[in-house]
Amino acid sequence: QVTATESFPFSAVAYLELEDSFGVVFASCTATFIGPDALLTAGHCLWDAELEDWGAEHIRVVPGKDGGFEPFGSQYASDWWVPDQYALSGSPDWDWGVIKLPNSLLSDATGWLSVTVAPTEALEDPEFFPTIVGYPGDKPEGTMWGLIRSAFLAVEEFTLYYDIDTAPGQSGSAIWSAADGPYLGLVVGIHSHGSSVNSGARIDRELMEDLLAACEAVPADPPAAQAPEGAAGEEAATATVEVPEGVTRIAYWHSMGGDVGGKSIPKLADDFNASQDSCFVEPTYQGSYDDLDVLIEPFGVQ
Repeated sequence: QVTATESFPFSAVAYLELEDSFGVVFASCTATFIGPDALLTAGHCLWDAELEDWGAEHIRVVPGKDGGFEPFGSQYASDWWVPDQYALSGSPDWDWGVIKLPNSLLSDATGWLSVTVAPTEALEDPEFFPTIVGYPGDKPEGTMWGLIRSAFLAVEEFTLYYDIDTAPGQSGSAIWSAADGPYLGLVVGIHSHGSSVNSGARIDRELMEDLLAACEAVPADPPAAQAPEGAAGEEAATATVEVPEGVTRIAYWHSMGGDVGGKSIPKLADDFNASQDSCFVEPTYQGSYDDLDVLIEPFGVQ
């Protein structure tokens, strides 16, 4: 169980209450902040393929929920979106969607994760450590749980397969890497299906393009990486979603606040990136050193 739900990156994981037209909650799902007013989730949490219509009339977004404790409060979604291919076919290859909030009030406190297109070679690394954190329905209501495995069972063109234990309610959870290295904390897929072997949509270049289009359609700011604001209220540094093929990504997570973290470090990274074309440094503020310890050892999962 994740108990440090107020700490990044768990703060960016949200519990979704799906309500009917009478305001009655009939189901729950999981979503992850990928921008100031945008969350990534599963398509079937939003669209009912059998009825060929939207499933919920209202969606309440509750980040960092821990049972009855809602440390950041909640907001109702102002809009949501699924790919046309999912609305037409219900295909698991397109089982993902985007939720838009009316403003960035929640993410100003929670932060958000970055989304990336990871090459097959990286995803097949025996120590990629795929991670899923969400809200399983077979646990006490509204409690956050996470699990890590050393590697995916299989990596296919559109789908990731894994033996990470999941339950209804975790649909829409981001799949991200817990491995120290360039993919640490980056979202590479969306959990959508559970069976003898669980699976989720792999974020490939086409899905990324659709995701960016969705964020414009809802509309929402394009997905990027950001952690909560620092103690002095400085604006956290953001990171690009992709780097050119063949360029080594260096994820630089730091806990330096003030002008050093908010201005000096991003400028140093920009100058370095502009000076050569073999590496790309992504600086991202991750909160205080205590917050960073929670992320690394090991994600506050008991």
